[in-house]
Amino acid sequence: MIKINFNGHVPAKNQAVIRNAASYFMQELLPTRKANNTFLQVRFLKMTPDFNGFCQIHEDEENDYNPKMFTIDMNGKLSIEDMIETLAHEMVHMRQFRNKELAYREKHTNFNGTAYSINMPYKKQPWEKEAYKLEKTLSKKFFKDYYNAIAYSTN
Repeated sequence: MIKINFNGHVPAKNQAVIRNAASYFMQELLPTRKANNTFLQVRFLKMTPDFNGFCQIHEDEENDYNPKMFTIDMNGKLSIEDMIETLAHEMVHMRQFRNKELAYREKHTNFNGTAYSINMPYKKQPWEKEAYKLEKTLSKKFFKDYYNAIAYSTN
């Protein structure tokens, strides 16, 4: 289930695109059973210009080792293309958490069974490399399928 809060100023014409993108990415990234049992809230907030988004697991003691509930906070001032790309990036992190591939710990980060220093430079973090790689692929595929669907429905 996906819940999206449009805080701040997100043009109405973009809201449907964002909702469709979130559903699309959920289906692309997770098997149907997991996708149907994953809860995502997306919020659009005021953020510094150098910060596009962040994915976090909901705080829940029962949820810590089997996360199913997530919030993605995104910069509400991004262009629609950047919003969709950021959403794809953050939903890759959601998938990493959901599949227990990524886990932040007090003194390290676990990714695919390997512990990494919390001081590792951002651009060298393998979970970020994967998210950057997939954000492009996912967003291009979404826009292609989305605009093809619109063109088909108007004929």
